[in-house]
Amino acid sequence: MNEDSQYCQPIRVEELDANALEWTGNDASARNHNGAVNSAKGSVDLMLCWKASQDSQSKYIGSYRLKLDGLLQSRFIREDSKSGYVRVRVFHASDNNLYLQANLKGPRILLGCFV
Repeated sequence: MNEDSQYCQPIRVEELDANALEWTGNDASARNHNGAVNSAKGSVDLMLCWKASQDSQSKYIGSYRLKLDGLLQSRFIREDSKSGYVRVRVFHASDNNLYLQANLKGPRILLGCFV
């Protein structure tokens, strides 16, 4: 297991917490989807889907358990302007892969592929 995977673990849909984030990103929104996430629990589950445009059909990418403290310390996510929250961002890169990445210059974790 590489160091990154301990902070972002793939899980089955059946394992998602009742309060899981259900995100559907699309390429029309600057090829990224992001949101402020309450960091008090320490971890959050994410079900990620993606689509080419707002009106197109979405594709399931995967489900993940995000360990927010480790992701923040490793700079995969960043602190949000709202106290007690972190900013989680998924980016669809030109290599067709989706990454968890705080910004374009920072480190990233591969989540899946969308073509």
